[in-house]
Amino acid sequence: MPAESPAGAPTPVTPSTPPSLPPRQPATIQLDIIMTTASIAEQNKKTVLAFYKEAHFDGDVDGAIARYVGDTYTQHTAGAEDGVEGLRAFINGFLAAFPNAKGDIRRVLADGDLVAVHAHWTGLVSENGDVGIDMFRVENGKLVEHWDVFAPVPATSRNGNTVY
Repeated sequence: MPAESPAGAPTPVTPSTPPSLPPRQPATIQLDIIMTTASIAEQNKKTVLAFYKEAHFDGDVDGAIARYVGDTYTQHTAGAEDGVEGLRAFINGFLAAFPNAKGDIRRVLADGDLVAVHAHWTGLVSENGDVGIDMFRVENGKLVEHWDVFAPVPATSRNGNTVY
């Protein structure tokens, strides 16, 4: 409550000047770290998509491997040999065995160094096409590890949903 002057009118109270404080650190420090992590994930997505397009869709296997694959490559696909040369042989064999294969990327997810590609493939072995999920680990801008799973697209679904 303000103090009153002798005539009964309130006397303004002047707040005291606070002591000098050190400058505050910007609140964006944590945001900068988050943005850096997000931008790495986004760059990893671009790297994987470029590799996927060039190697699988355009057939430039050697060029895509030279541009986007690391010196070592760990392969978890049971039908492919480990290493860069195993990857080269596997993709070249895939393209030769399925010259009419067409892929349609439905979504791409990235979490740090892992990138997953969810795609619909036609021209392989299944009447309704195949659904595939390829997951890559990216290190220093290069693909260094791969997992995948493929399944035929079913003609019907008990739940009414698609595999996409």
